[in-house]
Amino acid sequence: MRGTRSLTLISLLAATAFVSSPRGFAAVPVSDPGSAAPGALLAQAETAPAAASDDRDAKVNALERQLQDLQREVQELRQLLRQNQAQPNAPNTPETTLPKAESPKPQATVPVTPSVKVGGYVQLRYESNQQREPRTDFRLRRIRPRFEYNPNPNATFVMQPQGEGGTFMLLDGYADLRTTHGGYVARIGQFVVPFGFEATENNTVRLAAERSKVVVALMPDDAHDRGLTFTRDVKGKPYFTLGVLNGNTINRDNNNEKDYVARASFPLGRKSALGASGYWGKASQFTTAAGVTTRTNTDKDRYGVDGQTLIGPLQLHAEYIAGRNLGARVNGGYVEAGWLYSGVRGGIPFVKYDWYDPNRGKANDSFRRWAVGYAYDLDKTTRFTLVQEFAKDQATPTKDNITTVQLQLKY
Repeated sequence: MRGTRSLTLISLLAATAFVSSPRGFAAVPVSDPGSAAPGALLAQAETAPAAASDDRDAKVNALERQLQDLQREVQELRQLLRQNQAQPNAPNTPETTLPKAESPKPQATVPVTPSVKVGGYVQLRYESNQQREPRTDFRLRRIRPRFEYNPNPNATFVMQPQGEGGTFMLLDGYADLRTTHGGYVARIGQFVVPFGFEATENNTVRLAAERSKVVVALMPDDAHDRGLTFTRDVKGKPYFTLGVLNGNTINRDNNNEKDYVARASFPLGRKSALGASGYWGKASQFTTAAGVTTRTNTDKDRYGVDGQTLIGPLQLHAEYIAGRNLGARVNGGYVEAGWLYSGVRGGIPFVKYDWYDPNRGKANDSFRRWAVGYAYDLDKTTRFTLVQEFAKDQATPTKDNITTVQLQLKY
């Protein structure tokens, strides 16, 4: 349609050009004055006889009127052409433009670089112990280098030997396998038994010189055992762990039964937490008579609750444990309070009371202890601790007071 209008306009413009030029009249032959083009009508007027002037004038006037009409039509066509040019091109056949499919961009592959970390700590002590001879002693309480290998973000291998009294032994040796999402961790090997709070608290952050009596008695070998645990640990969320253990600390299992442990800890705000733990297993006792060794299995179960809170500079820890051990009903616990003068790097005076009853069915065998101390962080790696313990064990007639001065170095 647009092409037809353009051709019509070009023809009209050409006719106008012939009308305005005298030479154009002779170039167009005329056969019908009523239907001829303007150039042909003017050509007839030019070739008419000179004598018929009146008739010629009439024809000229008629041609002028036709020319005016033609010019008006040309103006209308020009206006129509301008309107047509202002509209977007509309193709006769609609075309569909499909978006081009973009080639998928190759994702950059981040290389996984295995990492090795070496750390640990040393605790140097001077002790004055009324139960020992000699009573005073300089000693290396703990020497524990730690080696950690991370082949990828979801796996960790840890080895930590312990040196004490000139001998070394493997204390930790385990592998952690983590899920990418959800905070789930599977641990297999030799590790700290996930029971209670103080048993799992790192030695470098504990204020007192040693763990409470009930924890040491029910979880010897620094609360370590061999087995497998499954844990969900997400910051700010409840903590859960389940495990199956040999039940014979870091030694080889001495029976066919396995022990089971479970723990849950619930954060109460940003500075408090409440936990509960359970442990179920069998303890084997061996007796020899007439050259024959007999093994007797007894129930070994523990139940515990613990809580921690920080109220301004006041830090409070408490734990209670009860259960059965070697055929006897036992219980014990502790309460500890510390005052943080200047945050983490400031001095922390503290006081702690702990107790343990190894047989609730027997009188005069319980243990009681008060500890008063002061811990000061010289920097992020060095801590100085002074502790005075006042202990009373009803099973022994002598006093059990201990003075400890300790310098701890982390690296």
